[in-house]
Amino acid sequence: MGIVVGVSKKDDKETTKATSTTASTTAESTTESTTATTSTTKEQSTQAQSTTEGTTAETTESEDDKESRFNYALEKARSLSDLMHLSKQGIYNELVSPGGEKLKADAAQYAIDHLKTNYKANALTKAQEYSMDGLDEDEIYNKLVNEDLFTESEADYAVSHM
Repeated sequence: MGIVVGVSKKDDKETTKATSTTASTTAESTTESTTATTSTTKEQSTQAQSTTEGTTAETTESEDDKESRFNYALEKARSLSDLMHLSKQGIYNELVSPGGEKLKADAAQYAIDHLKTNYKANALTKAQEYSMDGLDEDEIYNKLVNEDLFTESEADYAVSHM
């Protein structure tokens, strides 16, 4: 609002005009402010809606990616079995380990449940490697069970067939 101090009669027209302009400018400013506030509120609402939709899309996307995560885990498990001749527990540990594949537990468990491999053959291969390193049967058996985490049955098979 305009405050006019010390205006003479001669300046009344100019004062009225200035006051009118100030009032008009103030009204326009208020309207612009209201419009800007409304616009900002609409933008925030749209952003909130986008964020909500994004979250929903991400959740759906995660569900869609579940199969590929599981297939990736299965491929890694197959590779660990074929190349490193690990036990079932050894493969699982490697898949979820921070020093290994860092996969989620559900994907690692899927891989273990669906991996078609012969753990007795893996134990036998490990036993043969340990034998070449000079370990005797008792040492091999203990290493297979305690370090490599093969079952007792798998370790028995390996030691008796090397």
